Amino acid sequence: GGLTVTYHSTLANAIAGIGALTPLFPSPSTTIFARVFNPATGCFDIADIILNVNALPTGIAIQNVNNGNATTNFDVCAGSEIELSVNNGTAVLPVTYNWTVDGVPNPGTFPIPSAVIATHDGVWQVTVTDANGCTATDNITITVDPNPLNTCANATTLIDNAAPINGTTACASAFNTGFCGLNTTTSHTVFYRYTVPAGNTTNTNIVFTVAPNTLTTGSAATDLNIGLFTSCAGAPYTTTTVSGDLCNPAAGLVTITCIAPGTMLLIAIGSSDTNEGDFSITIDETNAGVPVNDLCTSPTPVVLQLIATLQQLLEIL
Repeated sequence: GGLTVTYHSTLANAIAGIGALTPLFPSPSTTIFARVFNPATGCFDIADIILNVNALPTGIAIQNVNNGNATTNFDVCAGSEIELSVNNGTAVLPVTYNWTVDGVPNPGTFPIPSAVIATHDGVWQVTVTDANGCTATDNITITVDPNPLNTCANATTLIDNAAPINGTTACASAFNTGFCGLNTTTSHTVFYRYTVPAGNTTNTNIVFTVAPNTLTTGSAATDLNIGLFTSCAGAPYTTTTVSGDLCNPAAGLVTITCIAPGTMLLIAIGSSDTNEGDFSITIDETNAGVPVNDLCTSPTPVVLQLIATLQQLLEIL
């Protein structure tokens, strides 16, 4: 008992009992000297210690396996797979991993078959411990985006001449009826519903305005298409006249003309895979001034009646 131990960077300092090292000090691998002193006798002894300093691992990186091992932050749709891997960099194998999400421990078992907002949205951190006991960390932020609620069975109702409604095709499912060349398994489609008032006394023109924006998920759609249907079974609405391009509505206004009173339109807004994103939609109904059952809907009855009358006149003559 009563012995004191100090550590020194040189033998000379150890012998003289000067220049003791602090408990924490930066150093490469080297030899240091321990001085054991007995104050009762005034005697001391010195032992050399070989100090091996292992380098901290570098180059540790979390990778998104589903995007070519990219190391950047990314979005994923709720219910989609998450698969992460780790580039071990200079860590000495074998290594162990400890994962957290927003500081909460996570098993880090991949792949995760179905992303959940409450569990998987946030900052993922991995701590890598290598064979030397040295550690390093890396972070990646995963944003789990919700799936749009306006499916075909739950189409959003549009109101005539109202403020633009913001929506997104991101994370939407494909529609089993293709339109505008969209793939029926990998595209993304959301739905809106509009019913022409049954009390209208004339046919109606409807003007659609669909434009990309970044107001729902933060990423604008780069491909937008309009499909018109009468039911979720995919029965198409056959338009009489279309002004503009349903398959490229962002290029300008799209007008559907001569729609009869009481007509229900199921409006599909779709994007091709990897081009989905945010948009706004407005609808403006204008009085076409075309009587029901006139030229744009069913022109033949009046014409047939006139022909019949002429034939009767000829027979009389």
